[in-house]
Amino acid sequence: MIDKQDQHWPIPSIEDEAQHWFLKRLAGELSDRDRTDFDAWYRADPRHGLAYDEIENLWDGADALEFAFERVSSSSPGDAPRVANERRRLWKRREERIHKHRNVRFSNARMGLAAGLIAASLALVVFLGTDFFSVLTADYRTGVGEQIVVTLPDGSTAYLNTDSAIELKYSDRQRQISLVRGEALFKVKKDPARPFDVFALGGKSRAVGTAFAVRRQADTAIVTVTEGRVSVAPSEAKPSSATLLHAGDQARYGRHTRPKLVPVADTAAAIAWRQGVISIDGLPLAEAVAEIDRYRPGRIVLIGDMSQLGDVTGRISIASIESGINALASIYGFSVTRITDYLMIVRR
Repeated sequence: MIDKQDQHWPIPSIEDEAQHWFLKRLAGELSDRDRTDFDAWYRADPRHGLAYDEIENLWDGADALEFAFERVSSSSPGDAPRVANERRRLWKRREERIHKHRNVRFSNARMGLAAGLIAASLALVVFLGTDFFSVLTADYRTGVGEQIVVTLPDGSTAYLNTDSAIELKYSDRQRQISLVRGEALFKVKKDPARPFDVFALGGKSRAVGTAFAVRRQADTAIVTVTEGRVSVAPSEAKPSSATLLHAGDQARYGRHTRPKLVPVADTAAAIAWRQGVISIDGLPLAEAVAEIDRYRPGRIVLIGDMSQLGDVTGRISIASIESGINALASIYGFSVTRITDYLMIVRR
């Protein structure tokens, strides 16, 4: 990977900074420190506030598109209050600023520039998500519904699932992979002198010669071992504190939680995507639809209470997702409305 410190990167413009802050706030991703930094940036220069307000005012006219950013499976239930609070904060601040600047007139040129910036940003968010900068700088990546096979520098193999990205860092003493997004299966070539490490969400999975998959799912990482052994631990933890997984084991961890073994009936089902199949085993309907949604462009939006419809178990061909959705609709009695190739409404 090229060392970015050795490159000459352009200084971001005020419009670029405003775009960055707006998208991050809209997604509800601000920490307390981020909010402080945003407020400081906004007040540091009158041009900052004007640029931010331009983008926010343009967004006001596109409220009908906001559902496109509601990923069915993007947040855990515990994230809902945080996201809702951030959006309330965003709308309140928007109203205050609109009132404050109601007499400000923007030139056509600046409005056109802001419109172009937000249009490009929205397109990137739809296709790559709010972490698109990290995805774009990855060494290998896949689009939605795409899978690729990568031969790594040491002869190991990485299989990238839908909407995934990895970064590589190899040297004479180490083999390191960062799972930036999505899911990947690794078949590792043995090299005792150079452990094979996969980093995701603050954790590290280490193997010498084995096969295992790592998946990032919201704020959880899932490690599934299909061959050999893999140790899983926080990135900076001592090797002695790692959780050791054997073939057939699966573990989950978060940014601030240690790896925990979870029961899994069939590890092959966890990597069924390698055979072109989405395997769903006893998931609530909303979660099953979210899993299917990973493999198709656009969004599936659920309307109505799905909690009483029972769990879903089945296998759906990735090549025939639309037929699989129709079959689910027939079984569970909900309607499917396709507005475009990128928007599907599922209604009970």
